[in-house]
Parts: sequence; structure tokens; C-alpha cells
Amino acid sequence: MKPLTTLRVARPTNDLDAVVRFYGDGLGLSELYRFENHDGFDGVMLGRPGEAYHFEFTRAHGHDAGKAPTEDNLIVFYFPDRGDWETAHSLAQDVDDASGAWLHAYLHRKEGDLSNAGYWYRRAGRPIATDSLEQEWSRIAAALLAGR
Repeated sequence: MKPLTTLRVARPTNDLDAVVRFYGDGLGLSELYRFENHDGFDGVMLGRPGEAYHFEFTRAHGHDAGKAPTEDNLIVFYFPDRGDWETAHSLAQDVDDASGAWLHAYLHRKEGDLSNAGYWYRRAGRPIATDSLEQEWSRIAAALLAGR
């Protein structure tokens, strides 16, 4: 089930063609919608069909979009490789002890299946993690390296 919330990131630009090349060809996003001369604006929406996000880039006729507010004005978007998750999940299933259960819990938490993650935390004898995924991963790695 797709979430009801939609993330829309809107940005002005002076060069729609360059934006489409970067986000489309470079990041593999699809052109979802394009409009021209709508109240003096041209625009394009890029994303992945059926997903709950898109980028909207607009160009105002006769107006310079200027620079982003700061040099650190970033958008960081991670596209995980589903195959990597599947491989890790398969390996965790093959480890039939508390460490395997903890890894299993972490993987389901990472995918957003918190109910399933809760089951595996109980099997591991661990409390349900509430810190960041990165912090939990560090704890898992430290425990495995220490043989706990």
C-alpha cells in the first residue's frame, strides 16, 4: 500500500533541459508531467511512476531563477537496491541464533516493516530500536565483532 503523503520538491531553474538530463538520464527519474506557458511558467515534474514523491522544476519567462539560498542547499535522495536487501535478508534467515534474529529485525526496520521487525527483536532478546538505523548498525557490528 502506497503512503497517502506525497513529497513534492519544487525548485526554480533557468535551464529545464539541463535539469531533465541530470534527473532523468543521470538519476533515472521519469518525466511525469510537463507544462508550457502556464501563467508565464514552463515546468516539468520528474519522479518514478506510482511513487509518493516528485520533483517539480519551473522556469519563469523573463525571470532569472538565481542561485540556491546557500552553497549547502542540498537534496539527498537514496535509491536502495532491492536486490541488496533481498540478499541480506536471505543470509539473515540462514543464521538461526540471536545475532541472526537481530540482523533480521534490523533489515525489516530498514524496509519499514516495523511489525515484522518487532517479532525479530523479540526473537533476538533485544529491545525494539528507536535510534537511527546507522546507530543500530554500529551496535550490531560492534556486538558481532566482539562475539556477543
